[in-house]
Amino acid sequence: EARVAAEPHLQSQLSSIRTIRALERGDLVAAAAGNLETSRLDPYNAVWTLGEAAIVALLGRDRDLAAEVVRALRATRSHAPVARLSLQLSDAGISALDGHAAAARNGLIEAYAGYRAIGATRRQALTGLVMATLLDPGDAQVRAAITESRLLFETMGAGLWLARLDA
Repeated sequence: EARVAAEPHLQSQLSSIRTIRALERGDLVAAAAGNLETSRLDPYNAVWTLGEAAIVALLGRDRDLAAEVVRALRATRSHAPVARLSLQLSDAGISALDGHAAAARNGLIEAYAGYRAIGATRRQALTGLVMATLLDPGDAQVRAAITESRLLFETMGAGLWLARLDA
């Protein structure tokens, strides 16, 4: 590993592997922290990786880590649609964790629709999973997003996320 430590790209790959292992164990907080670490090691893919970190932090209900991810995402100064949607998702998720369900609902529904609009199907489905985790599934629009997310996960063969949706 001494040689790997000298090459940031390889370091980021090792961080990604550790993150995947944390997901496999169901340790969402460690996985979110791993994505945050990976984003720092691989700034070229930071916006996407930070979006993943935000989702997993919210699924783990770790408000402080989600807020740290938001700060890192804002620091990228990216204007990419996926960055904007990741911030919207994150801000809404943090609102939900803070007990502001109405604001969270609207923000998450908008992020869900935004991911659909840009063709980011996996992110769309993960946003539905965040909604299932943080919002009242009795709400008709939330329920519709969760149902569609289930279909998307099934189509993708995303068993890890389907299991979380069924938990």
